[in-house]
Amino acid sequence: MSAGIVSPFLNHEQAVGFVNNLQKVTISSIAPEDMKCPFCWNIYGQVDEEGANNDPVLTPCGHLYGRDCLVQVLESSRLCPMCRSDM
Repeated sequence: MSAGIVSPFLNHEQAVGFVNNLQKVTISSIAPEDMKCPFCWNIYGQVDEEGANNDPVLTPCGHLYGRDCLVQVLESSRLCPMCRSDM
């Protein structure tokens, strides 16, 4: 990649580092109707059959996602899937 060009996505380590620095959200603070990750539809705080971490994290633009789902999204795009803000 040429100097000065910003990649449109993050590698796995960068995505994990970014998500680890986001605000963690307590399950009790989430409204019942918002308890599912918008990507995998699993309930926040539960581990799925593959062992994915679905703890809720809050993006800088204010959207909630499961931790591992957001890592996966950031590996293909730096934009919030809900509002398209650059993360």
